[in-house]
Amino acid sequence: MILAKNGKEVIDLVKQYQPDLIVMDIQMSPIATSLTSIDLKSAIIPNPLVVNADLKVIDAITLMSNVLVRANAKQEMDPLEVICQEARASCVLVIEAAKVIGIISERDVVRLSAQRRSLEHLTVREVMSSPVFTLQEKDCTDLLAVVNLLWQNHIRHLPIVDQNGLLLGIITYDSLWQLSRPFESPSSDASHNNEEIDARFESEKVATKIVTELVTSFYQQAQNKQFEHQQMQTALRQSEETLKLFIKYVPVGIVMLDVNLCYVHASQRWVDEYRLESVEAIIGKSHYEIFPEIPENWRQIHRRCLQGAIERAEQDLFVRADGTHQWIRWEIRPWRTSNQEIGGVIFFSEDITEKVQAEINLQESEERLRLALKAANQGLYDLNLRTGEAIVNPEYATMLGYDYATFVETNAKWIERLHPDDREIAVNIYQEYIIGNLTEYKVEFRQLTQSGEWKWILSLGKIVEWDEAGNPIRMLGTHTDISDRKLAEEQAQRRLDILEAARDVIASSDVEGRVTFINQTGKSILGIDPNTDIYNTNIPDYHPPHIAEFILQEALPQCVQQGFWSGETIFCRRDGSEFPALQVIVCHRGSDHKINQFSTIARDISDLKQAAKERLLNKQVQRELKLLENILDIVLAGYWDWDIPKNYEYLSPKLKQMFGYEDHEIANLPESWQQLIFPEDLPKALEAFERHVQSRGVVPYSVEVRYRHKNGSIVWVICSGKVIEWDLDGNPIRMIGCHIDISDRKQTEEKLRESKEELERFFSVSLDLLCIADMEGHFCRLNRSWQSTLGYDLDELEGRKFLDFVHPEDIAVTLESMSALSNQEAVIAFVNRYRCKDGTYRYIEWYSRSYGNSIYAAARDVTNRKYAEEEILEKQRFIQKIADASPNILYLYDLQEHRNVYCNREVSAVLGYTAAEIQAMGSDLFTNLMHPDDLPRIYGYYQKINASQDGDIFELEYRMRHINGEYRWLYSRDSIFSRDEQGHPKQTIGTAQDISDRRRAEALIQQTTAQLEASNRELEAFAYSVSHDLRAPLRAIDGFSNALMEDYGDKFDEDGRDYFERIRRNIQRMGLLIDDLLRLSRVSRSEMQYSQVNLSSLVEEQIHELQESDPQRQVEAIIAPEIIVSADITLMRVIINNLIQNAWKFTSNHATARIEFGVIKQDEQSVYFVRDDGAGFDMNYTKMLFGVFQRLHNDNEFHGTGIGLATVQRIIHRHGGKVWAEGTVEKGATFYFTLPNNPIGI
Repeated sequence: MILAKNGKEVIDLVKQYQPDLIVMDIQMSPIATSLTSIDLKSAIIPNPLVVNADLKVIDAITLMSNVLVRANAKQEMDPLEVICQEARASCVLVIEAAKVIGIISERDVVRLSAQRRSLEHLTVREVMSSPVFTLQEKDCTDLLAVVNLLWQNHIRHLPIVDQNGLLLGIITYDSLWQLSRPFESPSSDASHNNEEIDARFESEKVATKIVTELVTSFYQQAQNKQFEHQQMQTALRQSEETLKLFIKYVPVGIVMLDVNLCYVHASQRWVDEYRLESVEAIIGKSHYEIFPEIPENWRQIHRRCLQGAIERAEQDLFVRADGTHQWIRWEIRPWRTSNQEIGGVIFFSEDITEKVQAEINLQESEERLRLALKAANQGLYDLNLRTGEAIVNPEYATMLGYDYATFVETNAKWIERLHPDDREIAVNIYQEYIIGNLTEYKVEFRQLTQSGEWKWILSLGKIVEWDEAGNPIRMLGTHTDISDRKLAEEQAQRRLDILEAARDVIASSDVEGRVTFINQTGKSILGIDPNTDIYNTNIPDYHPPHIAEFILQEALPQCVQQGFWSGETIFCRRDGSEFPALQVIVCHRGSDHKINQFSTIARDISDLKQAAKERLLNKQVQRELKLLENILDIVLAGYWDWDIPKNYEYLSPKLKQMFGYEDHEIANLPESWQQLIFPEDLPKALEAFERHVQSRGVVPYSVEVRYRHKNGSIVWVICSGKVIEWDLDGNPIRMIGCHIDISDRKQTEEKLRESKEELERFFSVSLDLLCIADMEGHFCRLNRSWQSTLGYDLDELEGRKFLDFVHPEDIAVTLESMSALSNQEAVIAFVNRYRCKDGTYRYIEWYSRSYGNSIYAAARDVTNRKYAEEEILEKQRFIQKIADASPNILYLYDLQEHRNVYCNREVSAVLGYTAAEIQAMGSDLFTNLMHPDDLPRIYGYYQKINASQDGDIFELEYRMRHINGEYRWLYSRDSIFSRDEQGHPKQTIGTAQDISDRRRAEALIQQTTAQLEASNRELEAFAYSVSHDLRAPLRAIDGFSNALMEDYGDKFDEDGRDYFERIRRNIQRMGLLIDDLLRLSRVSRSEMQYSQVNLSSLVEEQIHELQESDPQRQVEAIIAPEIIVSADITLMRVIINNLIQNAWKFTSNHATARIEFGVIKQDEQSVYFVRDDGAGFDMNYTKMLFGVFQRLHNDNEFHGTGIGLATVQRIIHRHGGKVWAEGTVEKGATFYFTLPNNPIGI
């Protein structure tokens, strides 16, 4: 509590101490009860200092200092104006997009100085206080509310804005204090005493009201705060105890961490799940100390949450340090303090390992079952025995050709799909199993698929559920597709039946001659026990030695070559006896055309050797053997055997497969193939059959026809056959034949036909000149490109000799090429000239080859290329002349051979050696001539080139010895010129320039630079001296002058006082000169930061500021819009401020003025200007304008230091631009400046 005596002390105490309660000693007069309202708008200080956020802090401080200097320069000032100036000098407001975004006050300046931060490099944005408390003007009616706002937020400046947020002014404690001061009348006249007393009385009433409201408000706030504080402490203690109990016993892991990730609270579940010692043991410790193995991704999550993010995962794997792991569900979110700042994070976690593991096990089990069923081609069914409805898996439906999504299975539908021959057996087995007569359910049957084919199914099942009466109610089982197995069994049995029923020896062997099979008849003929293993026997074991040798050396090689061999051989029985046989050996090849095995059929012909009758029988045997041979040949394709009288035709499985059908899908009837053949091809097949029958087999039966494949495609077939049995009336009884698939051949023929058509089209549309001629030199056929090239119609060329069109000078070489063609030699890239219809000649390049009596040629009009080649040759000669005239050494260097392969004549002028001498040095060039200190660098230089990309440029400076022994400095630029076949750099091309003079100049420049750096350091020292050492005596002179005037002013006459005023004015002018010199120094030393700068905006800002500071001026401002340059924005603001302030200053003597900013074009360059119609200047003194301290007007006319334009010129020069001026006395002046298009480094 603090005691105050009056209103002024109240506000002073609030400013100084910000107390909770103020008690005031007030003598309340009766009139105090009629206090009037106070107009707070009179406390608003207009036109505060405003800056851009990107302004340097030092410049903002300078603005504050300048306001104070201008205030001190005025001799007499109203007290309210003094408060306004002091408030403006005590802070700057930061404006962006017309809104207040920050503030810098004198306290910020003191803080920055104490921190020893560089004010020249810091921007306002980096150090400003933000956000800023503001108050709208319409709300500025309650004095108490304004004081509370200043007091509670610990601020000294309150910006006042309009309803759109635009700045109007500021309110400070001093402006409020001035509002509450007793009114002091400036008049001392006795006639105004009564008015003065009344004014004082009204002022005291206002002060009394202010103080009363403040005291009451402060007291009420103190009581409310104390009561709220007690309530909050009680609630906080209760909440904290409840939170501790909740966290401790909650069934999930919870931990509360502060901003340093140290433990504040933790649940017991957290300690148990992460196997920690205890809750008490981890409180206060870092989370990273407890879990040092935490990976970087978790640390990133912590950082994001500390910035306000919420992270969670429904399922995550946590691996402990000991290698064990657990699955957790977690969430991390920030917790906030009472002032809404983030105080740390809260981590929730739950162990879901058992749940995740159970889900993984279930998924793995389901996947294994699905893969097993799919691999086994099995369908599952779950049959409800009461309803007959079944649940099946996708494989069950797919097996029958149905879409699983729409397939519905029932017991009735299953029975309906059964093959008629299998239905009774399958249903009987099912019913016997259901009633318990069979212990297992297993049955094979055929089912009808959606496509209409029959598929063999193996069905297994088991009852798994019964009702209370013991009746089965549920059955599970599988269906397995065994169609392939059934087909293989049927085909194998058919082949075995055929082989075993034969009357002859039928055997097979592998390619090594090992016997792999002998039929039972053969074993009987050879005297071999049926159970004897024949797999360890070879071909020679069944023949006499000479016959075995013949078979191995002659019969088998012939078989390999022709596909079969037939002849008479001798076999040996197991008892040693022999018998003659007629034998056929067939060679079998796989799809890769490699030999798989040999098969043989042999018939015993012992009896046929005895008699002529037996010889006749032998002929019959030969025919039958031929028949067997035919059958074996036909087996390689689809074959058929037609019993004509019975109308039965056996169709082999391979024949049916040829058309995409399984064996059981097509009946063995003639109608079957007649339904598949194209209707238009059936008459052709029947007519061929009739011709064969009518000729008694003399006319062979062979016809090419088309069949329709099951998938809708066309199958081309050669159908061949022969009637082998006739009745006594000459009618055919039995006919055999084969179908051979020739679809590939037909496709090839079709492609050949299309290729011919494409060739014909190509011949017609080719842009090249295509030609067919005879060996006598006549054009036989030409394409249309000849017509467009030579101008003749094709009729005018075809049939004519081409020599008639050849240029006379080219006839001899043309005849030589004709001679080469007649010797069957190709003519490639031969060029001659042909006459066009208009009499001109075109260069034609030929690629020709002869075939028989014809010449096939492709030619191309290369006239333009010929002209281009001549032009290239001319350019090469031109380039050679340039190389010879070049002031630089031009060279080619072979990186692989390490030698110079070319250099121009300049090498002689630079090093004294000829090009031939340089090349003769080979790989010793650098060893002989390069300075020893530079040799290591040249090797590394070429290593970099070897690893570079095409187009990369490399530079190097080095020394080479002149023939006179002097070392010359060379500067080389190299790039890859060519690469070898492996893509490695082979040659580089480069230039070398003699830079010896430049190196000497650089050494001189370095020396000069060192001197300049020393001078700059002296200038910086001088600037420091000016800034610090000169200000102290100036302040002393100003202070003592002021003291003399205050203490002894009445003892000086008018001249004395005038002298002192002149002293003080010149001291202030000296201060301004020092400030300007420092700014000029900073312009030269500061680092430039290029950006896009809107000069128009800078001009508008400066004009606006000047108009606000001097509103009575009538100045017309014309500003070209959106003039944007690339420059340093801080320095450009200095330029614009100086030029616009100069224009404003030098037009001040005119009643109205005009200031213009714009841009013009001169010599393709933008020239920017500031023009005014003010005092102007004499062009004879132009050179003085930009000099330091040079002024064309005295200080009485226009004040100034003479440094502003020098600063402008220095900034423009730093940017690489130019500045100049034009003017006429009393007609105005124009200042021009340029800036480069691209930024340059200074």
